[in-house]
Parts: sequence; C-alpha cells; structure tokens
Amino acid sequence: MLSSSRRTLAALAAVLSLGLLSGCAEDAQPAIDTASTSSADPKPTREAPEPSEDTPSPSKSDDTDEESESGEGDEGRAGSAATGTASVMLDELTVKGRAPKTGYDGDLFKWRSDTDHNGCDTRNDVLRRDLTDITLKAGTHGCIVLAGTLADPYQGETYDFDRSANAVDIDHVVARSNAWQTGAFKFNEETLKEFGNDPLNLLAVSSSLNRQTCGYCIKCRNTSVI
Repeated sequence: MLSSSRRTLAALAAVLSLGLLSGCAEDAQPAIDTASTSSADPKPTREAPEPSEDTPSPSKSDDTDEESESGEGDEGRAGSAATGTASVMLDELTVKGRAPKTGYDGDLFKWRSDTDHNGCDTRNDVLRRDLTDITLKAGTHGCIVLAGTLADPYQGETYDFDRSANAVDIDHVVARSNAWQTGAFKFNEETLKEFGNDPLNLLAVSSSLNRQTCGYCIKCRNTSVI
C-alpha cells in the first residue's frame, strides 16, 4: 500500500515538473504586441529623401551641358555685338556728304571754357595732361602751364613748350568746321560747347604742324585751326 502511494506521488511530481518546464518555455517566446500589428496602424514605410538645395535638378544640368557643348552664349557668337557698344552705334550711323559751311563760326563752340569747373580752361587742362616736365605759374592753383616738353603724337618729335613762344597748339582731332558741316550745325548751344571742349577730341601738338594746310598728309586727316 505504501509502495503504491509512493508511485502515485512520483507520478504526480513528474506531471508537475513537465508543467513547470512547459510554462518556462512559453515565457521564453517573445511577446507579440497585437496593437502594433493591427490593420489600423500599419508599419511605416521609408520615405524617399528630399533633394538638397545643393543638388541640381536634371533639367538645369541638361541646359548647362547644352550651353557648354555649344561653347558660346548669345553674346559670344562670332559677328555679334552687344547692344550699346561702339560697334553697334557705328553701324547705326548714316553716312552722308558734307553740308555747306554756311553759318559756321568757331566761337560758337566756346573753346577754352572751363567745362569741368575745376578753375582752369580746357587748353591748360590738356597741356597739363599731354606735356611732361611742366612748370606751373605761381598763384594759379596749379592751373596755368608756363613750360614743358611735348612728344608730338603726329610726327613723334619732341618739342619744348614755352608759353611766350607758343610752340604748342591744341588740336581738335575732329575739326570744328568739319563737325559743323557733318551735323554739328544742328547742335544747341550747350552741346556745341561740350564738343568744343571734349578732352577725348583734343591733343597737344606742334603749332607749326597744326597750322599747315592740307598739303601735309597727316594734317589732312586732322586739320583744325586753333
């Protein structure tokens, strides 16, 4: 009887042991969160990264490649000229013959005015610009040139300028009389003055050369009476 009871207890102990082992095995399995796997809350998908500002778009890249392959933009094409340049303005000029010299008077151009309002007339401004080793008259605020050296732009010779001997003239490269016959007769008073004193149209030159007639080839292109 006692032996039978021991066998029964041993069987019960074995059953309990198997139950405990089975419970431990179930606890070892990872828990499943049913809320996170429900159809109401699907797993998020990875979004494509937004392009950075530094990354050029394909269309811009294509345009750049096309321009680089051509090797030139609109302004770089051969034979073209940018709007407003001297070349374009020259192309727009109308070429005509000379008008009569009727009404011409060199004084209308008010040569030797102080158009830049620096206290000096245009003649002395050009002398200071074109001569070297100049001597200025005292008390004139560095304005009046008494002496200097001229490298003549027409003959390439060197002349000593002495105010008393007046060996240097200021030449209007486009002569006032020529300008008058080719359109300046239409200028108003202020424009005539600006032309007559335009430093870009003035050069200090040898007076003997400047006063020669058109028999001298260089002066034929630049004749002017000062």
